[in-house]
Amino acid sequence: MTAEKYVGKIIKRLKCSCKERKEIRRQLLSDIEAELENGETFEAVMERMGSPSTVAREFNEDMPEEKKRRFVRQRRLKVTGALLAALFVAAAAFYWFFPKAGKLTNDKNFRAADLEAKARQVIQLLNENDMETLRQEAIGLLGDYLTLEKLDEARSAVAQEWGDFQKFGRSYMSEIIQRGRAFAAVELTAQYEKVMVTYTMSFDEEMRLSALYMK
Repeated sequence: MTAEKYVGKIIKRLKCSCKERKEIRRQLLSDIEAELENGETFEAVMERMGSPSTVAREFNEDMPEEKKRRFVRQRRLKVTGALLAALFVAAAAFYWFFPKAGKLTNDKNFRAADLEAKARQVIQLLNENDMETLRQEAIGLLGDYLTLEKLDEARSAVAQEWGDFQKFGRSYMSEIIQRGRAFAAVELTAQYEKVMVTYTMSFDEEMRLSALYMK
């Protein structure tokens, strides 16, 4: 595990605003980097700090009650806005997936096995908070929305606590012809410790990510 992944697991468990999460993330990475520069191994730093769930729990327990109540109120008010952020400009995915979706013609434009492997890779990148790699896999304006801040908002809209990834579930696929171009839509479920998440994504013929949604 890298420092980025370790801190990412802590941050996604915090019950505070995106701004505060960003600052805590910066501080944690800075502290870890300082320890590494002093000659300590990352494994030793991680063992001393504790598991991501333990560190996050301590942060949440130390948070003032008023801030906790404000966080809950803000989450209730921001559900609609967070859901829109979770779309990651995937209105196109819904347009493609529902009205114009047809049966996947295996081996013509896409292979089901390749699509499922690609969809799993996208989810693994999200689990690791590796947005830089994910942006390289995306096309069009989608890359502009693939940020940790947007990802945190999307996750919070689904559930405040996810826990660690456990396993993949069933997948459903369809093919879309849009303005002479072929796209494939994939719906894949993922089981986490505390929530089941359904990811819907679409890919072009070069297997580049063109839309992403989670619920």
